[in-house]
Amino acid sequence: MNQFFQMGANTALSSPKGNVTVSYEISNSIDISLTAFLLTDSDKVQGDSGIIFYNQPESSSGVATLLPSEIAGNTKVHKLNFDMSKVPEGITKIAITLTEDNSTGFSNVKNLKTEICTDHHIIQLTPSSFTNENGIVVLELYLRNGQTKVKSIWRGFDSGLEGLCKNYGVEVESDEQEKPSEPKTIQTQIPKEPEKTITIPENNNSQNILSTISLEKVKGKVSLEKGQKPVIIEKTPEITATVS
Repeated sequence: MNQFFQMGANTALSSPKGNVTVSYEISNSIDISLTAFLLTDSDKVQGDSGIIFYNQPESSSGVATLLPSEIAGNTKVHKLNFDMSKVPEGITKIAITLTEDNSTGFSNVKNLKTEICTDHHIIQLTPSSFTNENGIVVLELYLRNGQTKVKSIWRGFDSGLEGLCKNYGVEVESDEQEKPSEPKTIQTQIPKEPEKTITIPENNNSQNILSTISLEKVKGKVSLEKGQKPVIIEKTPEITATVS
């Protein structure tokens, strides 16, 4: 059974366990990432374990797991598995988001589609029209009276992953000092982005500890041919990710 949802629609899911898939037409000018935020009732993360993204693809509780992206013909597919029966204490919601990491905006993304699958039930979410947005809150999975529900959001942010992090109570810092007196210029070659970190105050009664997560995304060669094996690249000294 398939359902089609417009922005703002919500419904109960047939199971607390399923997956979210996002697909779009491949283009050399775009680089899309899927990120999930595990949120409290105040729409804030509890700590660094509340962010599921390319440098931290699994939650310790098993509530969300980001799988390696796949290529099918001229389409790239991102998938995240979820199990809302495993939400950590204090977490009531998962926000599923997308960012366009080349800062070209989602207006350049063609055939963007999102589906939620639970059991044999598929819900297709119809995207909004976008212009210069580099970040989108696609949907929210949440618990209400013991049921797992989904709401179609499609809210855009101009500032990409950094804007989404700040929206959910995460402080993003750049290693390079800001120089407001120096104007930015457009170069013919794309400059290397500075490494960014997420700094999150941990809930710790004994001492105040700051945790950091690297937002630096290492880019590998992307195969546009069907059937090619993914490239394994190391993004941090401790975490590896698959880029297909």
